[in-house]
Amino acid sequence: MIELYAHRGASTRCPENTIGAFRMGLALGATAIETDAWMTRDRVVVLSHDMTGERMAARDEVIGANLLADVQTWDVSKGFAGDRSSLTLESRRMPTLVEALTAFPDTVFNVDAKAGSAMLEPLIQTVKSLKAEGRVRLASFSSLVLHKARDLGWRGPMGLGQEEIAAILSFPEKALNFRKWQGRAAQVPRWVGPVPVVSKRFIERCHRLDMTVHVWTINDAAEAGELMGLGVDGLITDAPEVLAPVVFANVRAAD
Repeated sequence: MIELYAHRGASTRCPENTIGAFRMGLALGATAIETDAWMTRDRVVVLSHDMTGERMAARDEVIGANLLADVQTWDVSKGFAGDRSSLTLESRRMPTLVEALTAFPDTVFNVDAKAGSAMLEPLIQTVKSLKAEGRVRLASFSSLVLHKARDLGWRGPMGLGQEEIAAILSFPEKALNFRKWQGRAAQVPRWVGPVPVVSKRFIERCHRLDMTVHVWTINDAAEAGELMGLGVDGLITDAPEVLAPVVFANVRAAD
């Protein structure tokens, strides 16, 4: 089955990376959540795409320089382009990773460790304390961060770093069979500028290595259908309500 990730939650319907956005994303048909993590000064993992509160909360302050108690007073709906009049507290407040995993105990989360290696110990400890390693995929653009996570005892699913993606794209296929891979999910944009990343060849290479391919950020139903035809395993979207009918139709056709 195609995994449909709500990118930062239903981020066009609700302020991104909030409990409200996650709840709406799942209600609109997403089967998983994609989110981003930083660490406060008191080493609590919180969910935000940006290092600062400037864009979403109109607070030009670094998350890592603030205590959790301070960060959670920020109104992260200020940068939301939609109607804010009926938003509840869960859609205005930056959540902790604990709060998100607890609120959605049966949901798969893809967590991008934005603060790098420095945040890995509290992140791993948080996930393990909730016995959620089986449903949290740790992601980072940095292959070094992902290596460090394994060294620290992370045994859950993991994405691939940029170095590993580049290897799949460019190395001779025989050489790939001898490489040690930290993760099993290639999470990629369809294009980097004019250069295509996702192709039938790339997907087939990944599948031969027993890896899945997740493509971001896809908001068009026709493009989603085209990618599913190529064989991708997951789609990351800002608009789960647009893609969900296409994904479920594909599942019914496969059955």
